[in-house]
Amino acid sequence: MDALRITSLTKRYGDVVALHDVSLALETNQVGCLVGPNGAGKTTLVEIILGLREADAGEVWLLGHEVRGRLPSSLAKRVGAMLEEAHLHPWIPVERSLAMIAELYGVSLPEPRLTALLRDVGLDRGLARQAYTRLSYGQRRKADLAAALVTDPEILFLDDPFLGLDPLARMDVLDTLRRLSADRTLFYTTHLLDVATRFADQVLILLRGQLRAAAPPEVLIRQYGGMWRIRAWLRDEHVPQGFEKVAPSEVCALASTFPELIRYLQTLADHPSVGDVVIDPPTLQQVFEYLAQEEKSCAPDLESAQD
Repeated sequence: MDALRITSLTKRYGDVVALHDVSLALETNQVGCLVGPNGAGKTTLVEIILGLREADAGEVWLLGHEVRGRLPSSLAKRVGAMLEEAHLHPWIPVERSLAMIAELYGVSLPEPRLTALLRDVGLDRGLARQAYTRLSYGQRRKADLAAALVTDPEILFLDDPFLGLDPLARMDVLDTLRRLSADRTLFYTTHLLDVATRFADQVLILLRGQLRAAAPPEVLIRQYGGMWRIRAWLRDEHVPQGFEKVAPSEVCALASTFPELIRYLQTLADHPSVGDVVIDPPTLQQVFEYLAQEEKSCAPDLESAQD
């Protein structure tokens, strides 16, 4: 069963096309990652799914219910959301804000449940007794995530959950999301293609309001010709066959297939003056760059709204 299904979704703001004929599906308990540059329409898409904006055309089905404007309370309880611009009240203790959200949705939040919820997002109980504004940015993001989980939703939407986080905080949030994905559907947006590669069942690439690709990351990399990059540092001036000199002692080659990669490595193994060797695997960044360049040269001249 599809937890989320979108068909031919279109949204305009006057003459500006924010989304154009977008269709996608996400199965129950899958992790979907929506990637795209600023202005691609990612936030607009998430807001339409959540009933915060209305589409001009197309259909959105969420947990088996068609979304037409604001979500009914019975459906809203089953959906959690952490949006980039939606935060808890700045001067109210976090735990009180969470209790207020529970009251709003008519769900129970006893002490053991609150403690478990804070533990799930990695937020110390002492910090939860402080006002939201007194927390660090990373701690606030955890509090926002806790708020999205108050109703124990079946599907969770996160608009750029790693925004503004340092590398350690990013790893912490990513670990939390992996745990949460064990028994619910996740749909998140990000600019971090390395995260999308490691944490997504399906990657959806949105460019200028159009969905250009949707598949598991490894399928996208294979489909759009991702290449291995082999770099080697030499102790003499002799450049191995098939390699290109890119620095005084560094050479580089690109391999599009695994057998080609093996041939390049064998060439280096037979070279008498090779020092260090580094192999960079194919990445979603290469896929994204390919599609973005294709979009510039071939796509119709559609203007995009800012995320």
